[in-house]
Amino acid sequence: MSGRLRGALAAVALLAIVTPRSARAVCNAGGGCPDVVATCCGATSCTLDGTITVTDDVCVLNFGSRDVTLSGEIAAGPHMVTIEAGSVHLTGRLSAAGGRGIVTIAAAPGGMLGRPGMPGFSLTDRGRIDLSGSNGSTLAIDADGAVELRGGQGSLVSAKATDPGGAGGTIDITSRSDSITIGMPVSLDGGGSGIGGTLRLTAAKSLTFTPSAAPVSAAGGFEGGTLDFEGAESVAFNVGSNVQAIGAPLTGGSGGTIDVGGGTIDVEGILDASGGTGGVGGVGGDGGFVSIEARHGPLMVMRRTGGVGITVDGAPGGDSGEVDLSTDSPVSGTAITVDQGKASLMVGGDDETFERARPVLEAIGPKVIHVGPSGSAVTMKIAVNLSLAVQMLAFSEGVLLAEKSGIPREKAVEVML
Repeated sequence: MSGRLRGALAAVALLAIVTPRSARAVCNAGGGCPDVVATCCGATSCTLDGTITVTDDVCVLNFGSRDVTLSGEIAAGPHMVTIEAGSVHLTGRLSAAGGRGIVTIAAAPGGMLGRPGMPGFSLTDRGRIDLSGSNGSTLAIDADGAVELRGGQGSLVSAKATDPGGAGGTIDITSRSDSITIGMPVSLDGGGSGIGGTLRLTAAKSLTFTPSAAPVSAAGGFEGGTLDFEGAESVAFNVGSNVQAIGAPLTGGSGGTIDVGGGTIDVEGILDASGGTGGVGGVGGDGGFVSIEARHGPLMVMRRTGGVGITVDGAPGGDSGEVDLSTDSPVSGTAITVDQGKASLMVGGDDETFERARPVLEAIGPKVIHVGPSGSAVTMKIAVNLSLAVQMLAFSEGVLLAEKSGIPREKAVEVML
């Protein structure tokens, strides 16, 4: 073989080695309700790295049990779009617009959205959920696994109104068998004369607001919105978190509603439903409502240095709002015994908390008994109710026996009581 031929072959071989392989085509689709599974998915996963634009009024993007990574964009516009998958991980952009857009993320029929070790829905990095518009749009996530909103710098979750009289949107997130973590700001603010939006979070286990959840806001110029939080095992607002359903500043708007329920409640951040200031010479808004119920454990509210804890203050010229706190302290007795100050209270919780609460409880009734750790009082109340049913039956039978034997009913009752 000649030297010239050997050199040519070597050059071809080198070219074959250094020539890069063509990159996978970006997943773009538009018009109607596009089917992207064939072009963007493998057997178990999908990477949506382009732009998918929906123009049909109703569209279902069914990915089956596949794990979907959305690093590009799904633009729902003012349409109803359902995303069905085994899990959804958002690092790109999910948007709806016009106040009429509705995006639902759920499991495919017969499947599950999420599983152990794989959140049903997660937002990380620079992921963005943009539901803003003249009125905010709607997002519903119905997951079996965990839900995590942990975006980094540049990330966004917004369903705020852009028109002055617009209302904030609605975000409804459910984890049927796991936990929900909010670790980034969320905005459902209404316009300068509008109403704040609605945020519902329902977790089968824990609901946690990290220090990065600041603010989680449903402010409104006319009235703050509604924040409804439920964690069957626990709800925690960590130090640095800031949850607001306020009347917007300089609008005179009233505070909204913050409703928290769970097994145990730990508030170390800020819950704010205060009224908005009224501007120059204007009347301020009324304070809103904060309701917190710990159903089978302690309710702890810690006001940290420089923090405000829970506030429902009215702005100057407005009335103050209302705070309702309830925890594991059932009462034995009727409304009459409570009015007479003769009720018996059974309390669950640790010794230190019980001793701090004792003076308040003794103002309700003279008999206050610490029955054990958190949850014990509810169990004791069930036991009392069960025994009362048996006692009432036995009492009735005894009165009936006495009456049939010729003893006046009034005398029998007097003796037996």
